Amino acid sequence: ISNALMIRDPHVNLLTLESYRQRRIEVQDLSSQCIGLACAPSPGERWWDVCAGGGGKSLQLASLMAGKGLVNATDISSGALDELRKRAGFASLSNIRAEVWDGATLPEKLANNCDGVLVDAPCSSSGRWRRNPDARWTLAKKRLHELNRTQAALLDIAQEAVKPGGVLVYATCSLFDCENCGMVDTFL
Repeated sequence: ISNALMIRDPHVNLLTLESYRQRRIEVQDLSSQCIGLACAPSPGERWWDVCAGGGGKSLQLASLMAGKGLVNATDISSGALDELRKRAGFASLSNIRAEVWDGATLPEKLANNCDGVLVDAPCSSSGRWRRNPDARWTLAKKRLHELNRTQAALLDIAQEAVKPGGVLVYATCSLFDCENCGMVDTFL
């Protein structure tokens, strides 16, 4: 990835780096960066980041669009979106609109109006268990079914925002088939 930096020294403390303190760099996993690249947004397009959270992927989309066009970043958490607004300000990216969204109905202004929609869906996070190993023992089957219902609902809503010829990208940080290929197969 051309605009990524890999720090190989495990002893580097990011908090001590001047570029980090000046907020000139964003920390994001390689796998997360690959999602933005898979979206392949072009300058001037309109994208919807459905579950934006703190906005790492929204920032990447806006950057890949060279600050031209619009990224509508939505989430149910206003606090996460406040963080996204700060990060976008530090990155001088003015093409991000962060708005709280209930997750239940398509925002009217987005209906058939997006060149691309990214659904980085809430999931079991099983792909991050190496960071949080005890989570593998606390995930209940009932919770996984709830997540599957949420994922399916988000895809159903998100598809309505994609204009003809547009792109719908679905991603999770899960290792479970029912949250990935199984969800995509059911959706299709």
